[in-house]
Amino acid sequence: MIEELGKWLLDIAKYIVTAYVLVRMFGNDDGSIWTLIGAVFFAALTFGTGLYLIRRSENKNKKGK
Repeated sequence: MIEELGKWLLDIAKYIVTAYVLVRMFGNDDGSIWTLIGAVFFAALTFGTGLYLIRRSENKNKKGK
């Protein structure tokens, strides 16, 4: 269950980066530095949390066997 949540968070991080790139490509962004900072921050946060949960699940599975 925790591993699936980690994978889901990794997907969310990819979607955040993809959304930012698409917004920049189509020119609907106001060019604010805060948009870039927010996208990078939330993508890094979800990516890091996802990796942590996946590794935690893998370590728990190794100890249980």
